[in-house]
Amino acid sequence: MELTRALARRVQAEEPAKPGDAPIAATAKPSRIDPADAFSRLSRAVRLTLSLEARADEALRALLAGESVAAAARGEARAAREKRAAREKRAAREKRAAREKRAAETRAENARERVEDLVEREIERTAESEEDFYNLVFALEERLDEDEAYRDLESRPLGETVERLCGDLCLSPNWRRWSGEGWLDDDARGRSRFSEFSTPSRKCRPPDSG
Repeated sequence: MELTRALARRVQAEEPAKPGDAPIAATAKPSRIDPADAFSRLSRAVRLTLSLEARADEALRALLAGESVAAAARGEARAAREKRAAREKRAAREKRAAREKRAAETRAENARERVEDLVEREIERTAESEEDFYNLVFALEERLDEDEAYRDLESRPLGETVERLCGDLCLSPNWRRWSGEGWLDDDARGRSRFSEFSTPSRKCRPPDSG
């Protein structure tokens, strides 16, 4: 724009003198360029400059918009990673809890089976009849199923539990046979003395024998 103004002043200085313009005309020098051509070039330069500024502004806006999109994408990716990590952590906790629950259930089942087996051995040794044997076994099952005193058997001493059950069932074991983990003379349990197979026979059991 400064070039355009300077060219305008130069053209005005080269115009024919008018009244009052003598000082300018006297000092003017002969023109070496075509004013129209000069104005055309300057006009084109101005247009190009404005066009370049517009493209630069557009590129800057696109850059800023792209950065915003990239920042949003990074935020979404970070949120997705955090969500996935939280989901995996929750799944790991649930899996660990399920594993611990299964382990606890297994310990409880093993403890009950061990106690049940040892008390049944004493019932079998001292029962007066087969009917007495089954009545005591059913009473034992009832105690283990419903008596709150026999909850959490896996956390109780084995000997203490067996002794208490024997007392509740009115059994009087010979504790000299107790090793602390089982009966000394009955570790290898054989056939029940109330079994139908205890009676020697050359024939199969009758179909309704149980």
